Amino acid sequence: KFRWYVRDSFLSGEGFPNWNPYLEGGLPALAHPSDGSLSPFFLTHLLFGVLFALKVDAVLLLVAGSIGVALLSRTWLRISPEAAMVTGLGYALAGWSPSRVAVGFYESLWLGVLPLVMYGLVLATQRGWALGAPILLATTLLLAAAGAEDWVQRTNEQMEQAWPSALD
Repeated sequence: KFRWYVRDSFLSGEGFPNWNPYLEGGLPALAHPSDGSLSPFFLTHLLFGVLFALKVDAVLLLVAGSIGVALLSRTWLRISPEAAMVTGLGYALAGWSPSRVAVGFYESLWLGVLPLVMYGLVLATQRGWALGAPILLATTLLLAAAGAEDWVQRTNEQMEQAWPSALD
């Protein structure tokens, strides 16, 4: 719902909206965890339209996760390049990502970039970069927090549907 509204507002010349009147009686648009208008992937929404862009984003995030798993396993576990490619392929072929998309948890695909961030963390510590490791660790924790925030939001939405007066 956010993606359509933000895309339409942006393409009509209004810019990024501060308020989304179409969801739950109105919500701040840029502050909502499901709003991806400040994401680099918003560009795919502008270029391809929302539905096709969601598919392109899912593939790109899956590829990023696969590359991250392969690089991380090669660097951290010190396995052969062939074995590292198998780990990346295993990530790509695992059912977790498609199962998340199938039930509407598209935002959790962003957790697929965590192996790339962790690879950067391992690389930074191996090369002795003093500031690189803490910055990458902070990024990892922020991404994990975004995943947790998405889970909390979904849980609240499910509770509101099951017991409309429970959260009043």
